[in-house]
Amino acid sequence: MKKLFNCVFVLTLSIILLTSCKDSSTVQSAVARYEAGEITEDSLKSFLWDSVNVDAAIEWAEKHKSDNIIAMKLLGRAYILGEGVKHSLGKSKVYYFAAAKQGDSEATRLLGCVYLYPGQEKIDSARYWFAKAAERGDGQSYYMLSELERQYNASVDSTLVISYWTKGAQLNDASCLASLSYAYYFGWGVECNKKKAFMMLDMADENLLDDKGLFYLALMYELGEVTRQDFNTAFKFYKKAANKGNASAMCKLGNYYGYGQGVERNDSLAFIEYQKAANIGDAQGQRCVAYCYYYGKGTKQNKGTAYQWFEVAAKNGDEIAIRFCNDHNITM
Repeated sequence: MKKLFNCVFVLTLSIILLTSCKDSSTVQSAVARYEAGEITEDSLKSFLWDSVNVDAAIEWAEKHKSDNIIAMKLLGRAYILGEGVKHSLGKSKVYYFAAAKQGDSEATRLLGCVYLYPGQEKIDSARYWFAKAAERGDGQSYYMLSELERQYNASVDSTLVISYWTKGAQLNDASCLASLSYAYYFGWGVECNKKKAFMMLDMADENLLDDKGLFYLALMYELGEVTRQDFNTAFKFYKKAANKGNASAMCKLGNYYGYGQGVERNDSLAFIEYQKAANIGDAQGQRCVAYCYYYGKGTKQNKGTAYQWFEVAAKNGDEIAIRFCNDHNITM
C-alpha cells in the first residue's frame, strides 16, 4: 500500500538549483530554464519540492495554475501532502485532474494515487486513472495496475500481472523490470527461465534499475546459477541497492564484510551496515545487530543491548530471533 500511495519519484539534484529562493521570480526562472532544456525535470522537482522553497513555489503556482501544467502538478502535490497549504484531497484531485485533462501522463497517474489515500480508497477510480496514464505511455502506471490486481483481488490473475509488468518494462519502468525478472527467475506466472531473468537485468542500463532490480542482479552473481559466480560484482550491486535504501542489500553487505567475501573482512563495517538496516525497521538487520553486540563483533560486547535487539527483531517476526528469545527466556 505504501508503494502505491507514495508513487515514488527518483530525484537528482542539479548544482545550478542548489540555492534557495525568496520569491516566485526565482521559481519562474527555474521553470523557464527547464522549459528551455537547460535543466532536467528531476532537477526542477528537487528545487520546487525543497522545504526552503515551498512558499515561493506555491506563490508561483497560484499565479500560473490556470495555464501551466507544472503549476497544476505542484499544487496537486502540495494539497495531498499539506506542504505550504492545508491538506485537501479534493483540491489535490482538482489540480491533478486539470493537468491530466491536458494530456499529462504523470498527472494522470498521480490522480490515481490520490484515490488510494489511506482510509479513503476508491479502487475503481484509481484503476481507471492508472489505465488512462498507461495508455498515455506512463510505464509506472503499469506497475500500479499490477499492484491493484495483486492486492485487491481475491483471485489474482497472474497472466494479467505479467502483461502489466511486460508493458511497463518495455517503457523502462524500474519496478516492472525488477518484478518481471523475479517472475522469470522463480517461475511466477510464467515458465521459469533464470537465464532470461538474469539477462533482463544484466543488459539493462544500471540507471534504470531500482533497488530491487540491483538486489536481484547481485543475488544472481552471488549464487552463480545463470552466470559465473562473482562475489566482487555481487558486492558492487548490493552496494548500489543499499545506497537506494534496500535493507536486504544492507544486510548482505554486512555479511560480506563480516566474512570477507568479495571484500576485505571488516567487522566494524559489517556492524555499520547491519545498523543501517536495523534502523529502518528490518528484522534481519536487527537480529544481526543483536549478534554483533552478543559476541562483540564490530562493537563492544554488551549482552544487555543484544537481548534488547533480539527482542525487537523477534517482535518484527524474525524466526531466528524468536528462537533465541525462547531459548534464553527473553519476554517478547
